[in-house]
Amino acid sequence: MMKKSLLYVFVMTLMVVASCDKKKQNKETDETTKDSTKVEKKDEPKEPKVYPGFDKSYAGTLGKDQAIKMNLRRYDDQLSGTYWMVADGKDVLLNGTLKEGAFELNEIDKEGNLGAKITGTLEDQDAKVMGEWTKEGKTQKFELTLAKRLKPSPWKLDQKEVDEHSKVGSCYIHVSYPQFKGMSDVKMQTKVNNLIEKHFPIHEMEASLLDCKDSFKDDVNYGVSYLRGSLISITKTHHLTRAGKPYPGESWGINLNFYTGKVYELRDFFKPDMITELNKFLQEKVNENCGGTLTEEQLARIELKPTNKEGFSLTDNRSFKGKITREGKVIFHLTDRVPSKLRSSGYVKVYYHALKKFINPYGPLMSVLDRYERQTSK
Repeated sequence: MMKKSLLYVFVMTLMVVASCDKKKQNKETDETTKDSTKVEKKDEPKEPKVYPGFDKSYAGTLGKDQAIKMNLRRYDDQLSGTYWMVADGKDVLLNGTLKEGAFELNEIDKEGNLGAKITGTLEDQDAKVMGEWTKEGKTQKFELTLAKRLKPSPWKLDQKEVDEHSKVGSCYIHVSYPQFKGMSDVKMQTKVNNLIEKHFPIHEMEASLLDCKDSFKDDVNYGVSYLRGSLISITKTHHLTRAGKPYPGESWGINLNFYTGKVYELRDFFKPDMITELNKFLQEKVNENCGGTLTEEQLARIELKPTNKEGFSLTDNRSFKGKITREGKVIFHLTDRVPSKLRSSGYVKVYYHALKKFINPYGPLMSVLDRYERQTSK
């Protein structure tokens, strides 16, 4: 009887041990599976989400009868843009937030100081903007609706010339920059022309003649690409000579909608949440152009902010008899971010398709790329 009892206990012990081992094995298998899943998820490339947002233009009145226009862009809960009195066309920068249809914006001047506060709501699926403008205790109401598209007109681009010598010394500048003519909205035409002068400050170039210590000759050229619709891109390049010798010049660009008077920012063309990666891509390009000689500190200076407006421009596709003969490029103007002797390395051209993963699918550059891909697929 004792032997049977001992045998029974021994068998039960084996069963318990086996059961525990099985549970332990199952637990280890489960944990391994979980860990494996974690590793797989960690290794999977994540496509950054881009909030579709909007990019809209409005027109209406401030107070009783002040005609105003406004360009607004939205990314997630960020709201920014410009507004101006139609009478003078001078842009006032806006920046703020939007939550559940209600927004709060601040005017911002060149030095970053806050001005008037603008609060209100977006109504009718963002087709209407209503609210109050408040500054120094004074409040005015405003109401805006989506701006009507300008009537087509036989506009053209003319050239305005600046050709001046310094009164003292041997300094000379020659500037030939584009100006619109023949637009159906004369006030918008004036505004757009003023924007071109503002972002390519002609007066500052003229002022350089007043302090002519070392002789120089600066021949400033502007390249213009019309990207169809209302998008135009302008590239400015300095061809500089100092003491009779070529000197590396800087370059800039702007991209503007001449129907709405909007100058595009980097985040309008490229995914806002991939601009850090885009900057790394550009750093590699510039360093490659420099023969890999740039230091970490110098590379860190090669950076474009999401709100940058003058660090990039476009060239259009070239075609012959309906066929693409040359793909367009994005030009990144990083010349002022590299050592002066290496400035030409900061003039970076990249084909549209090479930037596809960075391009904002809701921005104007995507339509340019789509048009190129449609034409090449024929």
